[in-house]
Amino acid sequence: MSPPEVRSTLRLHQAAVALQFARTGAIPEAVGHCPAETEYCPHFHSYEKDLLSHAFRTPPPVRSYCVPHTAGEAEPVYVLDAHLRLPRRLRFRTEGETLERHRLGPDILPVSLSFNRSDFLQSGRSILNLVVHIDQRASGAAFGEYELLCLGKLWCAPDESETWLIEGDDEGVWFEIGDARLRPHEVAARYLGAVSDRPIGGCLQIVFSECGDEALACTVAEGPNAVTTRELIDALNAIQQEGAAPPARQLHPALNAVGCLLQNILDLENVDLNELEDMLDGVNTSRSAVTAIHRNTLFSITVNDRLFDDVADTLGMSPYLLLPQAALLHNECVLFEASALLRQADGVEAALQRPEARDAIRQRLIDSLHGDPLDDLPGGPDRLIRITVKWLWKRYRRSLARRNRSLPHNVDAFLAELDLAIVEGLSAHARARLSTLLDRDMLGNLFQYVSERWIFDEGSLDRGLDSLLDVLRKRADNLDTALAAAEARQSEWRNSNYAVIGLVFTLYTVIPFEGLIGQLPGTTGGDDLNPFGLLLLMAAGLALVTSLLWRRILVLIYMRALGHVARKLGPEELLAAPAS
Repeated sequence: MSPPEVRSTLRLHQAAVALQFARTGAIPEAVGHCPAETEYCPHFHSYEKDLLSHAFRTPPPVRSYCVPHTAGEAEPVYVLDAHLRLPRRLRFRTEGETLERHRLGPDILPVSLSFNRSDFLQSGRSILNLVVHIDQRASGAAFGEYELLCLGKLWCAPDESETWLIEGDDEGVWFEIGDARLRPHEVAARYLGAVSDRPIGGCLQIVFSECGDEALACTVAEGPNAVTTRELIDALNAIQQEGAAPPARQLHPALNAVGCLLQNILDLENVDLNELEDMLDGVNTSRSAVTAIHRNTLFSITVNDRLFDDVADTLGMSPYLLLPQAALLHNECVLFEASALLRQADGVEAALQRPEARDAIRQRLIDSLHGDPLDDLPGGPDRLIRITVKWLWKRYRRSLARRNRSLPHNVDAFLAELDLAIVEGLSAHARARLSTLLDRDMLGNLFQYVSERWIFDEGSLDRGLDSLLDVLRKRADNLDTALAAAEARQSEWRNSNYAVIGLVFTLYTVIPFEGLIGQLPGTTGGDDLNPFGLLLLMAAGLALVTSLLWRRILVLIYMRALGHVARKLGPEELLAAPAS
């Protein structure tokens, strides 16, 4: 049985789609060293300066600029002509069921590709944009929501409720550039540098043009459900009103198309009225523009957008969409990195509870200690610390080989301190990294205009970034508490040991060793002791100190060194294979 045929409801002529990728640590030196007041990109600079609020202009936290697709030419070229090939077969999995549709519509669209990026200087992260600019006004050909969804699905996360299934070389989206046939991420990698196989987000801008002499009378859906631009935007405005009447049935197909573009889902036929109103609730609307945020999509409809034509040969789409979305995606990357760091730290702590993994983590810390300079630490010279740790670790390994169930007390104490050092070191490492990510790298709302401020605030709320930030800050507070407790434990332990050592030396001065030794045969008269008596005096003192303090002195030798090295090791280092 052949799959059902589907055709787009919307009749569109102009649109732009930005596929957005993230990179870290690849900011060009010229960008990083460009003075704050200097224009770096003549095409992006004025827009960026206009967007940023006063407090964020000098120095700007971000530099956005166009990337030419040719190098070494006198005049850089920013637009690359290409053909966009779209799949006929749409296969996707939703609600546990695999569905297939046969798309009726254009197989190929002539497009122009633009490349630009936003570099966030403090964090060293960049958001890279591959912009697909579609303008069919000259040819009169049209495309619609299914064609745009083929692009939008590229950044739809694989674990979302609807997953697009692609099999074989003939499925999915391709770009034809000259003789080359490239996947979207391959195009981005060729002209922007190394990127992941999947974009982390995207912008979708649809532009409706004025038709004839009457503004907003252009038909965007034809046939029995014909809808004009004015009717569609008025309906989107009405849905946002409290207690608004349901939209007319004639509008449902066009509104379904808009809702599914915003939600990035292909299952248009199974959207009922209640779902539609939920999908379109919270959209920011005006008489001639619609802006919406959902997950990692920024969606916009504008009417007679002059900027769409102005930036066609450079940026490819509105910078008033690209930059706010880049700021949101940047913050998302920062928060996801912080969250992943904490999960890794929790994973190491969990691994310490498993005997099969515990010794490998301990060995990693021991290996790091042998290569770390320790001379500035209390507890003994560098060599003494290493010899002590090596001796105790060998005793432990020897006991394991002999299958000894009970370990010597000093070895048992060493292992306990080793595990505590790993946990406390992880906490210190995670807290320091969290401070960098949350207090230095995270961006506040840096835009001055209401529309862009709304995008940033609504995007942070809708995508859960605000909630995730609160969770991470609570974890940071918990780490502060754990580190304070660890410092108090070590301080109390050291102080008690210093007190015991002081007491032992006091006893050494009180006990009359000299008088006792003077009674021994062969001692001299007067205040002098012969060499034999002097040796006995020293031996007696050493025996007293050793018997009372050996265990405490041993721990003091390695305690600070273990903690010192553990604080330098993150989860990746601790889970790495131990050195041979």
